[in-house]
Amino acid sequence: MAITTLPYPSMDFTPLDILTADELDQIVANIDAINNASIPTSSIANSAITTAKINDGAITTNKIDANAITQAKVDLADLTTMTAISFTDYFTPATGWTFTGQFYKLGHFVFGTLESTHAVSINQNNIGTCSSNIVQNTYGAGRVGDSQAQNSYAGTVLFIPNGQVRFHAAHAGTSLAFTILLYVSN
Repeated sequence: MAITTLPYPSMDFTPLDILTADELDQIVANIDAINNASIPTSSIANSAITTAKINDGAITTNKIDANAITQAKVDLADLTTMTAISFTDYFTPATGWTFTGQFYKLGHFVFGTLESTHAVSINQNNIGTCSSNIVQNTYGAGRVGDSQAQNSYAGTVLFIPNGQVRFHAAHAGTSLAFTILLYVSN
C-alpha cells in the first residue's frame, strides 16, 4: 500500500504537555502507517537516499517488496564480464621502477600480479602510488627474489588509497613480485 498522507497529519503538541491516551494512539497510528507503508519510487528524488542518511538496520527485508528486485532490474554484466586492464589505471610506479604484469577487473574488484627486476631493500620500499578509486588499505602477498643466492623470500605489498604503494621485505633482493586484490569505487 502506498502512503501519501498520515492518518493524523495535523498533530500539534506543546512541549512538556501531558499527552492524552487518544493523542498517544494517534502517534502510534502515524508510526505504524510509516512502518507498514511502501513509498512509491516516483516520489523519491535521486539524491534523497544516500549511505550517510541510512542507519544500520534501517532497511530490513520485511520492508522490501518481494517484486522490487528482479533480474531484469539488476545489471549482471558487471559481475560476469572480466576485463583485462592496464595496471597503470590504479597503480603508478615510482621513478626508476619498471613493472610487468596484468590487472583484471570484475565489477568493483581489480586483481593481478606484477613483477619488477628492481633491487629491493630490507624493510619498506616505496614502489609507487595508487589512485583515489581504491576504497581501502589493501595488503597483498609478495616475494623477493635473490638471483645471486638463488633464494626467494616472503614480502608484503600495501596499497594506501590515494597514496603510496609500499613493498615490505624481510630480506634484500634483486627482484620482487606481488599479487593484489583491490576493491575500487568504479
